[in-house]
Amino acid sequence: MVKDVEFEFDIVVALPKGAEDEDAIIDALFEAGCDDAVVGLGASGIIGLGFTRAGEDAEAVMSDAVIQVQSALPKGAQLREVKPDLVSLADVAARL
Repeated sequence: MVKDVEFEFDIVVALPKGAEDEDAIIDALFEAGCDDAVVGLGASGIIGLGFTRAGEDAEAVMSDAVIQVQSALPKGAQLREVKPDLVSLADVAARL
């Protein structure tokens, strides 16, 4: 039996033009299951989310979080970065 491990990682996404309603974005992230994320909206047009999630596999944990984030954000949002590089961005993209 493999024991769950906690993974700490950040997801950075570029928001499309016109996606300025921060309250709506935060609500959508919460509803999508990202209620465990620390959300940063400091830079205009960029959103950063910090996660600590448990699982058996870093790639699966991070990919699931990316799917949740992308489902909550407006159409046209672009994944910019997943860090630290426990898995490559290409690995996450391939899994999606």
